[in-house]
Amino acid sequence: MIASSLKPKSLPGHFVRAFTLIELLVVISIIGLLASMMYASVPGIMNKVKRTRTENTAINLRNAINSYFTEYRKFPYHSSPRDNATIRLVTDSELMDGLCASPSEVTKGGLNPRGIVFFSDRNARPMGNGKFHSGMRIDESGSTTLYDAWGEFYEVALDGDNNGRIATPEWDRNNTSSEITQSILVWSNGPDKEIDGERDDNITGW
Repeated sequence: MIASSLKPKSLPGHFVRAFTLIELLVVISIIGLLASMMYASVPGIMNKVKRTRTENTAINLRNAINSYFTEYRKFPYHSSPRDNATIRLVTDSELMDGLCASPSEVTKGGLNPRGIVFFSDRNARPMGNGKFHSGMRIDESGSTTLYDAWGEFYEVALDGDNNGRIATPEWDRNNTSSEITQSILVWSNGPDKEIDGERDDNITGW
């Protein structure tokens, strides 16, 4: 009687329930569906990132040109017969060398003899066929160019007669006035790379 009372009691076993094949297939299907949804949204997200970065760069470039004008009382380009009410430039070396203190312009008579760096950005990325995008490219001589997210130069319009106004670009549907009360306009032609293409995709910095 005593011996039987000392007999250890058996512990209940733990029941482990495994996934059935159908349940596994359902889980895999859900994961696949979520992955496809994410993949479909990636291009839209990336395009939004490109547009945001391009807009920020355009604003930064506009501010840099304004700082240059404050320092030198002129715009960062060499005088030419183009001087008129609106001066049109792009972000090739003619404009960027003065802003970025490239060696060719940090000289007596150069655009930036004081060697002030007014604009800086990350290095442009190669996109094949000798083209670059999303940043600055500095060649072996120190000459600088600036590209948007689609491998094109930014467009720049300057107030050539210093009256504080620039003619509104024809593609700018947001402005009903014939003139914009700005001295500097900077924009990217956007994904279609055409100034008068899909006008709504142009990205402005003002």
